[in-house]
Amino acid sequence: MNQQHTPKHKPNTKYKTLVSLFVFCGTIIILCFLGYKVLNEGIYKQEFSFGFVKIEGLYLKLENKFIVDIKKVDLSQSTLFSNETSNDTKQENLKDSIDSAMNWVQNIFWILSYFETLNIHKIIFPDNTERAILYDGSHYLITTPHFNATLNTTQSSKDINLEIQSLIIPELFLEATGHMQYHIGSKTLDINTLQISHAKTLNQANNEVASIYITGNTDFQNATLTINSSTWDQIQFLKPYIALLDNKTLESWLFKQIQFESIQLENLTLKLSFNKYFVQNLLSDMYGSIHLHKPTISIAPNTTPIIASDATINLVNKALDIRFSEPSFAGHSLGTSAVQINLPINQVFGVFVQLRSKDLVLDKALLDLLYAILDIHLPVQTSSALDTTLDLALKLNSKNQLETQVNGVISGKNVNAILFGQPILATDLQTTLNIDRDKKRLISIKSSQIKYADMLSTQFTFDIDALAHTLRGDFLIQYADLLPSKMFPARVNYPGFKDIADDDVMTKNIINAIIKENTSTLPSILQIPPLSQNTESTQPNSSSNATQSNSIRNITLEGSFKDGIIDLAIPQLTLSFKQDSMLHISLEKIQTLYPHSPLLQYFGVKKGSLTLHNKDANAGEVLLEAKIENLTYPVYDKNNQALHMLELNGSIKTDDIMLTTKDQHIKFHKHLNTTSLVFKDYNLDINQLMESKIPMLYEIFHEEGESVSYTPEEIAQKNAFIRQKRKFENEHNIAPHILYLESNNMDIVYGDFIIPTDSATITMRDKRINANAAYGNGIADINIAYGRANITLDNFSSSFINQVLSKQLFAGGLFDFSGTLKDNTLQGEIRIQNTTFKDFAIVQNIVGLIDTIPSLIMFKKPGLSNDGYEIKEGKFLFSMNNEYLGFESIDLTGSAIDIDGNGIINLKERTIDLLLKASTMKALSNIISNIPIVGYIILGDDGKVTTNIVVTGSLDNPKTEVSFIEDVVNAPFKILHRIFSPLDNIVDTLIEE
Repeated sequence: MNQQHTPKHKPNTKYKTLVSLFVFCGTIIILCFLGYKVLNEGIYKQEFSFGFVKIEGLYLKLENKFIVDIKKVDLSQSTLFSNETSNDTKQENLKDSIDSAMNWVQNIFWILSYFETLNIHKIIFPDNTERAILYDGSHYLITTPHFNATLNTTQSSKDINLEIQSLIIPELFLEATGHMQYHIGSKTLDINTLQISHAKTLNQANNEVASIYITGNTDFQNATLTINSSTWDQIQFLKPYIALLDNKTLESWLFKQIQFESIQLENLTLKLSFNKYFVQNLLSDMYGSIHLHKPTISIAPNTTPIIASDATINLVNKALDIRFSEPSFAGHSLGTSAVQINLPINQVFGVFVQLRSKDLVLDKALLDLLYAILDIHLPVQTSSALDTTLDLALKLNSKNQLETQVNGVISGKNVNAILFGQPILATDLQTTLNIDRDKKRLISIKSSQIKYADMLSTQFTFDIDALAHTLRGDFLIQYADLLPSKMFPARVNYPGFKDIADDDVMTKNIINAIIKENTSTLPSILQIPPLSQNTESTQPNSSSNATQSNSIRNITLEGSFKDGIIDLAIPQLTLSFKQDSMLHISLEKIQTLYPHSPLLQYFGVKKGSLTLHNKDANAGEVLLEAKIENLTYPVYDKNNQALHMLELNGSIKTDDIMLTTKDQHIKFHKHLNTTSLVFKDYNLDINQLMESKIPMLYEIFHEEGESVSYTPEEIAQKNAFIRQKRKFENEHNIAPHILYLESNNMDIVYGDFIIPTDSATITMRDKRINANAAYGNGIADINIAYGRANITLDNFSSSFINQVLSKQLFAGGLFDFSGTLKDNTLQGEIRIQNTTFKDFAIVQNIVGLIDTIPSLIMFKKPGLSNDGYEIKEGKFLFSMNNEYLGFESIDLTGSAIDIDGNGIINLKERTIDLLLKASTMKALSNIISNIPIVGYIILGDDGKVTTNIVVTGSLDNPKTEVSFIEDVVNAPFKILHRIFSPLDNIVDTLIEE
């Protein structure tokens, strides 16, 4: 039975299978048709989500390909873009990342091949940034917060081609276009062309936007790029990229210290490795060149730059090597100078400058540059071309501080320079710099011969250690003659000769006189004879002179400068200089300089010390302290002690000098051309003054030409010239040369006489001297000119005369004098009134003579006795020199008798020879007949009774006798005329003058 039922069910099974297949296929076809129908008509979904992804405004349509339009895709809550990655992912190398990315790109390209349009208007990422994507079947438009891109891609079995139609990065103002090709088989990328432009940068010269052009290839492990550029007029747009290197010094150099008119990159080649050292190795294998037109390079900020017509920057070995065309610095050619900048890529940033020039001048511009680099003021400046070889290196240390190295030589021949502020001429000058800012700072200045005007010639070596803050100078003085007139030339404003008429001889002579007057005749401050004279001299004392000169010929200057304090010293001269908050100059021992200083010898300053300092350098005032010893001036104090030492204080300004002793008894003041000297409570010995060997004093009393005699006409012409000169000085504001001397309570010693004064003044101008003195009511006036002194003394008392003569010779009365002093001879007239001769040997002898001769008893009156000789008025006409005092006329009117006469006194031998005529009144003639010895008296026509009295012998014990013998009477007068010839008309001459 079982065999009968089995065949019956087999056909039904096949049928069911076919029916099921037919139904499934039909369903699929119907569903596909229905799906196509729905998609072809388009589907719009307002909002839906899956997971953490929200989609709004989805429109999907199928025509030949899919068309998708999405208003918003919100991924803000999605974890698809989490920053967390596994360690494996972190360690994945760049090539695997690129391969993975390219596989994704291929898959995306395959997927997008089914789309006709894909437009996502807004994609919100977890960081709340928005992006947009548009694919229209051939182009991609991508919009992000950081860039906008329009791309075109094509793909073949071997390559993927990417055309960048537009890539804009707004924040950096960059815009790029180009074409790239990715080779699928070799997995490499060729950059056929890529142009990147800076949209905000426009070259004003050619209206061209700054652009770079890149070509190259990469396997995503390494890359080789070649870069060229358009012509740029600035590179400020590169700042954000250079800032990534975090090097402010490099930024300063690239954007401030290097300037140009235009710049262009030429075949700049980069070899890159994409690893973790990418940035550090960015420039390791970069080479190429950059062309600069009219560049300027400032080695230090705010200094004169190096300029050139063109420059080429060669980038090689992580350095910028700058070569110039026609480089110059401050107008001076720099020849083959160059600059190299080491970029801070795996190395220390550094700038290396080679200054090479045959024409460079060590002027303010170069000195400012060296100071900015070295923080050192070089004490030398030149106006002559120098041969310069300098290497400057500026490097950043570990503390990001700029370290400086300078090595090289600046040298020249016959160089006009300024050394320590003084103009010099150097036969050869060499300055060597060896400076490593924190290790050594050595500066050496050498010359085999330096000349300072025609006053100094020296060979020297000057070494400065700026790190130890010390200096040393060794000098061999070949000769020195430091004249004040050359060191401190007078500043006088007067019209030039071109403004004066040719026939105006007077004005020309006046100007010449002023020039001569303002030309100092002071001798040298320091004088060392020329070396050749010193060694070749054949004078007997040349060995001694040579020894003295050589003791100062080799001198050393030592010093230090630290913390703003400069300290210098010349040990051989005991001279020191210090500059801190004040300026100090000290000469400890003047005697070390005295043998070599004609100026000190001129003033007789042999020993002492001197200190100068100023409290405020800007005030222009220098304070002075001095101690002068071993003086030999004829000045004495009131205890008759010679003034051997002075301690002075004072101040020195540009046109004003003030000096005083500590007790204020001596004051010196010089303002412009007026010099005043005031003494108080000191005495002066005129004899010693006139005989002094101190050159300054000797010149005053032994002036050349002083013995020349002038006629009245010549004197009148000279006086007229002086009047015109003074008028010219006044009209042209020229300070006249005036010497003013003043004394208070001074005794003047002259010969054996001591002349007291309450006050005295002496004014010297135009070689004319006016002196005034006062004592009590007495006034003296002295005028000296043309080798002659006119003297007038008025109203002096007997106490003055007694004090001068050191005897009580007079009682009461007044005394006057007028006279002249010339050729050491004093001539004049003494006038007296209402006085009495007292304690005078001659008077006593005359009285004694009268007592012994009865016939002269009539002369013995109350007005002539042992108490003295009363004089109503009298005159003495006299002449006196160093040997004789001669009386040409003695005319005395007394209350009892009158005396006339003449005679002579020998001052050296202290002898006297006088003839006096004593006369009494006519009323006594009635007793003449009773006189026993008539031969001794004479009755004159005027009724006076006269007798001759002869005084001879010594001044201390004169002999008096009566005589009328003619030879005896005339003898003194003849001697007087022989010694003092001529003596006539002295008073008349005085009145005329």
